[in-house]
Amino acid sequence: MTEPDSSRGDEVARRRGPRPRIEYLDGLRAGSALFVLFHHAMMMAYPVALGVYADGLVGTVFGWAIYGHFGVTVFIVLAGYSLALGIAGRDGDLPGGTWAFLKRRARRIVPPYWIALAVTMVLVTVYIGRNTGTHWDLSTPTDYKGWVFDTLLLQDVGRARDVAYTFWSVSVEFHIYLLLPIILMVRRRTTWTVAIAVGAGIGLAGMGLALASPRYFERFFPSYYLLFALAVGACVAVHSQPRWLGVVPWKSVGVVLAAFVLGVCVAKPYTWVADNFYWVDILFGLAVICLVVSMASGSSPRTVRVFSWMPLASAGVFSYSLYLIHAPLLQVLWQAGIEPRGWSRAGQLGALWLVACPLIILFSYGFYRLAEKPFQSRSSPRHRLTRRPSHSTGTA
Repeated sequence: MTEPDSSRGDEVARRRGPRPRIEYLDGLRAGSALFVLFHHAMMMAYPVALGVYADGLVGTVFGWAIYGHFGVTVFIVLAGYSLALGIAGRDGDLPGGTWAFLKRRARRIVPPYWIALAVTMVLVTVYIGRNTGTHWDLSTPTDYKGWVFDTLLLQDVGRARDVAYTFWSVSVEFHIYLLLPIILMVRRRTTWTVAIAVGAGIGLAGMGLALASPRYFERFFPSYYLLFALAVGACVAVHSQPRWLGVVPWKSVGVVLAAFVLGVCVAKPYTWVADNFYWVDILFGLAVICLVVSMASGSSPRTVRVFSWMPLASAGVFSYSLYLIHAPLLQVLWQAGIEPRGWSRAGQLGALWLVACPLIILFSYGFYRLAEKPFQSRSSPRHRLTRRPSHSTGTA
């Protein structure tokens, strides 16, 4: 049986609009956002940052949930790949130029973030501004310096306590966007290979600085710059279809890399893994890139169907809103519904996962409709990818 080629479907979507909405990417994005949500719910019941770990049966069965950091790694890879969809067929041309690109990105990212920041500031002021022995203690007490740094998206430039412990990644990702114009500037003068190598080199140089002086450079997360550049390169390769693309067993390589990361997480304590995120993130990010390439090139139709599942792909549309507001809402629901009852930590986890998380997902969709959707660019419409029927019938 001939396997379906999803890259042909991607090409159809690219001709229909500059920024296609590809369902399996939305599904992957949603899965990552949900993983981060359930991770932070786990951290509310078992605040690892305060030295509290799940043990016994809970730790054995649900210990995977403490590795939500990898969800952000997926976001970075998807950001690089998705942004490259609109420029992969161009010889280094950025539609509208660099300034227009940055304005589009700012319009897409900043207004919902500022609204979430304002909501969180209000909640901190009136209700969740005290230490409670949960993961939210990482965000308390806050002060004017943290408010200013968060407002200006300077969390990775200076040291300040974030208003919400999740906001650090918004500034990191926003600044990573600056790498794309640099890559394209090099492409206009050379080749895609050289341009991607320069982008990756910037990430590697940043990693060297972070290792030499972690106090000043570690908070920039330079390994994410490397993964962003490689994700851009992966999208360009899928578009140009070089011969070697069909030779590499992308799915198998991704599985091996992911299995290695899983083995590290099982064999080493969480603190060791966290101290080594700078290189573990790279391996995991490469596994995600391999997964995306295998889906885009048509070699993993079953995986495409999994991540294109409509409820999951639909949640990907508001995954950014979910990421922005879930942390303060977890604390609100914990203080209002769990703290007064004095439940065990296992009971808290059950209530957070089974009650609080679904409520937060619903609230996040409402936030998306009110605070995110109105700011999505009207100049670059995103079209839902119409998948070929063979996607639902092919075999792996």
